[in-house]
Amino acid sequence: HIGCDEHGLLPGSSSRHFIFYEWAFWEVVCLWEYYLHTADRELLHYADHKLVAFLEWSEKKFSQHPDKWIHNSNSWMYTIEFEEQARAALQIEALGAFEALSGLFNQLGSAKLAERAQTLCKSITKRFHNTFWDNELQAYRFLQPGANERARSDLCTNCWAVLSNITTERDRKVILDSLKRLHWRDAGSINIAPVLEGNYSHNNTVWPFANAYEVTARLHAGDCEGAFELLKRYTGTIIRAGHSTLLEMINPDGSLPILPKGNTLSFCHAWAALASWSLQRYLLGVKPEKPG
Repeated sequence: HIGCDEHGLLPGSSSRHFIFYEWAFWEVVCLWEYYLHTADRELLHYADHKLVAFLEWSEKKFSQHPDKWIHNSNSWMYTIEFEEQARAALQIEALGAFEALSGLFNQLGSAKLAERAQTLCKSITKRFHNTFWDNELQAYRFLQPGANERARSDLCTNCWAVLSNITTERDRKVILDSLKRLHWRDAGSINIAPVLEGNYSHNNTVWPFANAYEVTARLHAGDCEGAFELLKRYTGTIIRAGHSTLLEMINPDGSLPILPKGNTLSFCHAWAALASWSLQRYLLGVKPEKPG
């Protein structure tokens, strides 16, 4: 984890030496999920001081800019470049992290710290829709309004919005209809629509990782038919191509992307199996009712 020298930032860099704020938020969500399944208080106490530093770091980040959003200049879709600004997905990821952080602090008996995390949640929830909703797309946009490019729908942002408490039942239906209209291709959902100009690995490609979030969002909203149709599209494409493991990405027509240096990405990608968690949770109903 190279380059993560900001105090309070949990490790979130990759082998490419990037710093991804979103990975830090995901780590807190994963810690909460782990605790719900195990009730491992030893790890919880080990992480206590790190979580306090992370809360302080988050509060500072959300107060750095006049718009009171956290700004960044990269994402897990690291080949897509944009100027430093507020990106919708990062705010939704932060919301999930702060909800998890509140739960962790309550388990540690730190009610005041839990309340501070909830204050950040309320700030995001109150302002998110008005800031990032695009009436033409009928979906949440990738970057904040005023960016020097046309509005584009971001698959992850919209899926996470459906899974959060930001959206109403009507909003969820509108968003999922828009994802099918804007993102769906023969082999699954592309990351950003309309597509960007330029040859980016994350542009106009289908990533099972991100598609699994849409499968999860559709199951969460009660659209089982849509969830299974999408799942069949990307997994079926991979199976018909002769693969027995899930690929990191495929082209919208199901062909294998060849990167500029003649290489490909992973043929056995752990993140791509995310839908297995979704199926256990929403179809089998396997989820913790309380820690442990």
